Amino acid sequence: MKVHDAKLFVKQNNRIKLLKNWYELAILPNESEVKNILHEDDIKLLQVERTGEIKNPSQHIDAIGRQIIFARQDLNKNLPLFHDGPHFPELLVRPSQIQNAGLGLYTNESLLSGQTIAYYSGHRHDYLSQKKIKDKRYLLQLGCSDRFVDPEPCLDVKARYINDPINENLINVEFVPDSDNWRANIRCTRDIRKNEELFISYGEKYWMLYKEEGQTFTSI
Repeated sequence: MKVHDAKLFVKQNNRIKLLKNWYELAILPNESEVKNILHEDDIKLLQVERTGEIKNPSQHIDAIGRQIIFARQDLNKNLPLFHDGPHFPELLVRPSQIQNAGLGLYTNESLLSGQTIAYYSGHRHDYLSQKKIKDKRYLLQLGCSDRFVDPEPCLDVKARYINDPINENLINVEFVPDSDNWRANIRCTRDIRKNEELFISYGEKYWMLYKEEGQTFTSI
């Protein structure tokens, strides 16, 4: 079981903020921030910029971008424990009714329309770092923000097992972005019976990318 270091997590978040301000807005970190937050490789890049020794500005900016990606990787190794939502104990992972879909998520109790039942969370990314993810099938942008979550490596996040039946008549839950908390709430779109499988829409953009993998489910 991983151990979350809360103090280190704050420092890792601050490092990302400083690097992004530098990368996007050309705001250089001040001396106290350099000493307490930035890593050795960050500082080397900063010294080059402050001394005016940049030989190739484009390569220099790319190097800062790489440091942001490395910082995200460090942070994702030290995330707090995931909160799965108010109905976590009643949600069961077992084989989906959709052929070749693998596992699915079911409810062991009746649920009401409008209830938030689970959270879709995982590794945290921004636009820059998400481009480096090889398998984006679980990646979700949180609304129009620069925040993405990826539960692909997080097998304990139950919401990652919810399938899309590619049949709007069977959809019974939806994503509700909550970017402030780095997650999407899973909310019931109708009353759901005990033992029903949960189905959600992945959206048109998803199926444009992975259309060869989709299979329409017509009945329960």
